[in-house]
Amino acid sequence: MAVRNISFLFSCWLIFLFSCRNESAGTSSAPETDSLDSIYQLAQEKPRFPGCEDLPGEIAAKQKCSEEKLLQYLYSKVKYPQYALENNIEGRCVISFVVEKDGSISQPRIVKDIGGGCGEEAIRVIQSMNEMPERWIPGRQDGLPVRVKFNLPVKFQLKESDEQEDAQ
Repeated sequence: MAVRNISFLFSCWLIFLFSCRNESAGTSSAPETDSLDSIYQLAQEKPRFPGCEDLPGEIAAKQKCSEEKLLQYLYSKVKYPQYALENNIEGRCVISFVVEKDGSISQPRIVKDIGGGCGEEAIRVIQSMNEMPERWIPGRQDGLPVRVKFNLPVKFQLKESDEQEDAQ
């Protein structure tokens, strides 16, 4: 009987297909409202997960590093929900949240859920980002920090490991 090795796969490359991606430096999207606290769907400079600001070079290098750091954070924090584990529930949840001007996270909500507690677990991990010692680097529009909506797909996947069975 194969021993199950539970692994979590997060589709970081899809993060920016769903989120605040801009194809050219001058591209921007109008905010949801016209107030000073507008939430941008797309900003000239997208928000970044912390930990890469001391890197020399361009924003693109910091963005790539940020994506890797986000993946590491997710891997370290997500716990596969017991119900989903027992019922072989796999798939992708999508969580939407706002990266505030101060880098905090607000308004997390489940956009797509696969059930079994996976959406709630993804929300828990997103909310835990507010407890980190460093905040997100906020998005910027015309050089000023702005609130930006961010959509994060989180893939939950169970894997069988034949390697562990061979080792026994």
